[in-house]
Amino acid sequence: MINAYEKGYTVFRRGTMDKKARHKNLVGNPFKSKTSSYREWERGFSAAYFEQLKKVRLNEQGSRRETYEGSRTVLQNEEQSKNYKE
Repeated sequence: MINAYEKGYTVFRRGTMDKKARHKNLVGNPFKSKTSSYREWERGFSAAYFEQLKKVRLNEQGSRRETYEGSRTVLQNEEQSKNYKE
């Protein structure tokens, strides 16, 4: 049997299919509050969330760096072409 941590992790990573809406949807914690299963499910859900957040932040930093380096290269090329024309 899957433990509560893995269930929470899987719900965030994959979601569940909502049969009425026919799309991926996150579901709430199925365990009773103030139980160890409830806390473990929350811990798994949060772990998956922060893992995804780390990936997004790394991707954003990479795209910003590429944009900065690309715009800097364009500006340098424009300056060089101006120098050649003069």
